[in-house]
Amino acid sequence: MVLLSEAEAEGIYAGAHPFPELVAKWFFVPKDYNEVTLCRQMRTVAKMIASEQKAITNYTIFTTTDCNARCFYCFEKNARRLPMHASVAEKTAGFIAGHCGGKKVSLSWFGGEPLFNREAIDIICRRLREKEVSFRSSMISNGYLFDKEMVRAAKDDWKLKKVQITLDGTQEVYNKAKAYIYKGVNPFERVIGNIHLLLDAGITVHIRLNIDVYNAEDLANLTNYLVAEFSGERNLLVYFRPLYGDSVHFAVDDPVKRRVVYEKIEQLQKVLDKAGLSHSYMFSRFIKTNRCMADTTTSLTVLPSGYFGKCEHYTDEYFVGHLDGDGKLDKKELSAFKELCPEIPECRSCPLYPDCIRLTRCTEAQLCFPEQRQEWLRQIRAGMRAAFYAKKDVQNQETTSADINTC
Repeated sequence: MVLLSEAEAEGIYAGAHPFPELVAKWFFVPKDYNEVTLCRQMRTVAKMIASEQKAITNYTIFTTTDCNARCFYCFEKNARRLPMHASVAEKTAGFIAGHCGGKKVSLSWFGGEPLFNREAIDIICRRLREKEVSFRSSMISNGYLFDKEMVRAAKDDWKLKKVQITLDGTQEVYNKAKAYIYKGVNPFERVIGNIHLLLDAGITVHIRLNIDVYNAEDLANLTNYLVAEFSGERNLLVYFRPLYGDSVHFAVDDPVKRRVVYEKIEQLQKVLDKAGLSHSYMFSRFIKTNRCMADTTTSLTVLPSGYFGKCEHYTDEYFVGHLDGDGKLDKKELSAFKELCPEIPECRSCPLYPDCIRLTRCTEAQLCFPEQRQEWLRQIRAGMRAAFYAKKDVQNQETTSADINTC
C-alpha cells in the first residue's frame, strides 16, 4: 500500500507520468498488459509452491440439523431434523484426534441450532481433552439457549472464543422473524441478555444483521439500539448481510429493491463505524488461492449422520466420506468443490478480481452485481485506513484520512 498526498494523486489522475516507484512496484502496468492472465498465473504458482497440508485441522460440526427457531428465510428449512447421537460424537472426536497431525484444531459448532444438542459438544470436547488434542472453538447460534452455567462451560470446557448471533430487527420484528417454538417469553430480551453474558465472560460476539426490504428501516432503529447498548465493547462487532436464496425472492434479485438495501447498509455502516462496532478489514500478505473451507484441504464438515462434507450449506448431498469409512475421502467430490464458475464480462476490468474466487457449488459466490462490488470496495478502503493507522502513529487523523481517501 502506498500513501499519496492529495497533490500527488491529482497529478496522476491528470495524466502526469507516475512515479518510478509505482511502476517498479506494479501499481501501474502497461496499458496492453493482461492483468487477468497475470492473476491466474500468480494463483497457479502460489498453489504449486504451497506445501500440501495432509492434516485436517478445521471442522464445522453439526450437532443437530434441528432448531428452536423457525426463520422464514432459513436455507435448511426443508432439511431433515437430525441430532448427532452420542456414538457419532465419540467417533467424531476419534477422527479429529487421528487426523489433526498433532496440530491445534479449530472447531465451529453449527446447526440447526448447535445448542439444541449440547450433549454432542460436551462429548467431543471432553474426549479431545482426554486425547490431549489442543483445540479452540467458535459457534454460529441464535443465542437463545445460553445461560450462566452454559457460558461458563463454553469458556472453560469448549474453549469457545467467538459466537456469531443473528439479529433481524428490534423486538417486534425480531420475534416475528425468528418465530421461536417457545411461548410466554420475550426472545429478543433473552438474546440481548445472553450477549451480555458472553461478553462478560470474555467471549467475542459478532452480531450479524440480516437485511432485506422487509426490515431495512427497522434495522436503523436496531443499529441505534446496539450502539447505545454496547458502545465501548471491545469484543463485539456488528455487520450487515443481505439475504439471498433460491426458494424465496429476496432483494438481490430485484435491482430497485437491491439498491434500497445497499443504500441502507451504507448509511447504517457509518453509524457503526463512528461507534467503533464495525469489522476491521485487514489485508493478507499472501496471494488468495481459495475461497473458503469448501476448496481447502484442511477443512471438513461433520454431519449428524456421520457423513463428511465440505460446505455447511449442503447437509443432504455432496458427501466426501463417512466416519465409518477407512478415513479416505472421495477425491472426485473434493475436486468438484474446487470447480470455478465461468468468468463474466465484468471480470475483465474488476479491481476485485485478484481476490474473487467463484465456485460452481456456491450460490453466494455466483452473485455479482454493482452494489455488491461497491460494498466490497468500501471494505477495502476501510481496510486501507485500518492498516495505515495500525502501522503509523498518526497525530492528525482527520487530515490524513482525507489524504488516504484520494488513493
